[in-house]
Amino acid sequence: EQIRTERLERTGGEDAKDKSDDEVVFGLSNNEMFYLDRPRLHFAGRFRADVSTINNVYDNFASDLFQPVHEAITDSETAGYGGWHPDGTNEFLFHNVTVTSVCPKKGDCNNPNTMGMGTSGMTVTTNSGEGSAQMADLDVEWQLSSILYGMNIAICPLKSAMSNTMNLGAIVSGVYYPVGTTGSWDSTARTEWMSRSSSKYQSLLENLQWNDKLLNTVDEMTNQYKYAVLRELRDVSPTRLSISFVVYGYSFIPDAPDFTYGYLVGTIGPAVKSKSVNYIRGRFLYGLKLNTDTQPTLNRAQFLLREEMKTLTFDFGNSLPKVYDSSMGQYSIYTEAIGSELCVTRCGNSRELASIKISDEWYIKTAGIAEIHLTDALIVELQASLLQIVNCSDFRSVFLNESLQYVRPVSDSLMYMDPGDKVDLTLSVTQFGRPVKNRKLTLVVHVYHPCNDLFAHPKLHCNTTTIRSQLQRALGALRVDGRNWTSVSTDSSGQATIQLSAGDPGNVRRFVDGLVYLISYLPVGSEGPIAYQDATIAVRVFDLFNWTGKPSWYGDNGVYSIFKQYDNLYTTMRPIVDLGDYHTVVGVQRNIEYLKRTLSVPRNHPRHMPGTRDLSRNKRDMILKWLSQPYPPSKGERMPLSIHELRHQLQLAIQLEFYTIPVYLYALMSLKKGYNQEIRSIIQSVTTEEMMHFSLAANILNAIGGHPQIDSPDRMPVFPSRLPGGIQPDLTMRLAPFSIGLVRDLFMAIETPRSLTDPATRERYNDTIGGFYDRISKNMMRLEKEQQLKNKTLFTGDPALQVKYTLPGHISVFKVTNLDEALKAIWMIVSEGEGSSQTNPTDNYRDLAHYYKFA
Repeated sequence: EQIRTERLERTGGEDAKDKSDDEVVFGLSNNEMFYLDRPRLHFAGRFRADVSTINNVYDNFASDLFQPVHEAITDSETAGYGGWHPDGTNEFLFHNVTVTSVCPKKGDCNNPNTMGMGTSGMTVTTNSGEGSAQMADLDVEWQLSSILYGMNIAICPLKSAMSNTMNLGAIVSGVYYPVGTTGSWDSTARTEWMSRSSSKYQSLLENLQWNDKLLNTVDEMTNQYKYAVLRELRDVSPTRLSISFVVYGYSFIPDAPDFTYGYLVGTIGPAVKSKSVNYIRGRFLYGLKLNTDTQPTLNRAQFLLREEMKTLTFDFGNSLPKVYDSSMGQYSIYTEAIGSELCVTRCGNSRELASIKISDEWYIKTAGIAEIHLTDALIVELQASLLQIVNCSDFRSVFLNESLQYVRPVSDSLMYMDPGDKVDLTLSVTQFGRPVKNRKLTLVVHVYHPCNDLFAHPKLHCNTTTIRSQLQRALGALRVDGRNWTSVSTDSSGQATIQLSAGDPGNVRRFVDGLVYLISYLPVGSEGPIAYQDATIAVRVFDLFNWTGKPSWYGDNGVYSIFKQYDNLYTTMRPIVDLGDYHTVVGVQRNIEYLKRTLSVPRNHPRHMPGTRDLSRNKRDMILKWLSQPYPPSKGERMPLSIHELRHQLQLAIQLEFYTIPVYLYALMSLKKGYNQEIRSIIQSVTTEEMMHFSLAANILNAIGGHPQIDSPDRMPVFPSRLPGGIQPDLTMRLAPFSIGLVRDLFMAIETPRSLTDPATRERYNDTIGGFYDRISKNMMRLEKEQQLKNKTLFTGDPALQVKYTLPGHISVFKVTNLDEALKAIWMIVSEGEGSSQTNPTDNYRDLAHYYKFA
């Protein structure tokens, strides 16, 4: 009756129950516990997100159009297409994160006697040994919510506090369940170097490993357990923990201090009887749009009323606006705009129920968690009263209002589906933190596509009838209970479950796999449906991909198109394996095993490949089938090279010549001066010619419009290593003093003529330098012929960039401006290395080729 009276007061005499059949269920047993419950600990520090931005640009997915400029930073100088960090690794990690306060089951959170060594003796770390966590977006067109995969989180003693426990490791560690961010908003004013955005991650730590030896450590000064709060957490929640952390102040300007670093605050608490990863059966405050610039909107917030604990606990971690002081290099709560004290009142009532003092120190110490202790009378008043957060100075500025009912998914709000998949989706409705029975909800499926964007990509021809009809057909590729929309009602637990079923989107985006679908969910009778980021479930449905028989490198059942796209978009893979080059992939057995292993591990494993987790199941199965064959086939003749691929091969040729020079020079410098003059002369002449080959290869690349890259870190020779381009993959390049064995096993192997190799191995990889250059020559002739048919030429480079010089006793390095000069340059390179022909061991100038000089 009291609750009914309260409702009548709020609605001016109109009973909401008369308008619908929904019913708040009271007396339901609920022993769920979350990170807002006790015991809990708070932490703060920095994070690093080494995100890659090259895959944030839609056009970069078109492999046929991909150019080197797409790998460059997007700025006024380079005019690149790669965004602000194209060579990022997507790694995510905590940096210098320490526990700032703890709240035991009983007692004051700020009382040192109840905290043990909590505030100064623990740090929170993420994994690095088995591979760092990876940050990934759901899709190139849905980047507002990222997901963290493969992250392990551990609470450890600080080194300064470990003393005799130095080698005991973590006190507790667990596997972070990957979910998307929520509540992204522009929280920061006045910032030049940092992102304005703030987001929240809320999930579970599973597969917990507790260190009993550390948990039983007693502090000699206080005679209390050092990590008493963690002991309480273990007793209350031994198998899972609830975690929430907020990231803000991310630095994305390449020249800025702390580039790719940001700030975070967070909380770890119990996870008891919760059926969801990131759902809290709590109450919800939403932000109001204020009319003045000096009073910004606060972001939404969750809170819990615990009658048995007599507490009201708010999570303002991702709610408060901040300001960045560039002179001090630090963030502060924007108290100038919102004041230093927030008051809790009933909606429409200015009587203060409680107040919360906010400051920078408080925010870091508590991660924005505010716990208020209540009287019995106040508990009764709060059980069925809508609350609001106001400015304590005037009570007129309302920052946050409680929603009457809180609707959100219990399941993940970001997910991938393949055609044929069926997934149950559960929604929950609560009112005053209690389940609402018989609440009717409407769910509607929308297609999210660049053609629906104000800044639609011109290459998609969005105004044509074709693309619109494709989108209309694609709408049916994701169904809720078999339709594009449906209505459901909640059960006695306040939940409703529907089934998602995926079909084939139809490859609408051509070179980007699948489509993103948004499922909006709103109570019947409310305005909408409107698809906001945090009022929707986002699902990426992959295109249908059928393959039969034995897959190959090229063709309809080919892996090349998949590998090449990843090679373009994730350049950090190239030092490990060049996915765009067949010979590099299959020529080294360890590359095959590496790809098989990383493609087979679960999606949440830190070593999972691809790091973006955006490869469909059928494509992955085909690649694994291809890799599992004793000799992964290339399907006959090698695929012709495009102009871009030819430039890439010539860049590899430059690196190839570069790799030989240190090997020869190291051996040369090991010879004692005044001795072995003939040996010295041979090695010196070969080294000089390799330098000239380096120049000729760069001239050819310049001639066809490429840009030789010499001094970038990923192009520099590293030893021990293998030759670039997949050439003789079993040959290890190493630096060693001169010896006859070195000449026989390494020098002669580098310069081996193709006529001396086994023909059966030539298809598998580029078996010699001569074979490598032969493929370049053939493709160069073909491409030039194609261009001439269009009254164009392949040789579009700036002649001013050509290098020309002559050294006594050697061939001249000459300018390359046309096909004949390019073919002549390649002939010079090959003949000096392995000879003019199968029966002629000399080069074009009747001097012995390198192989025969060493022999």
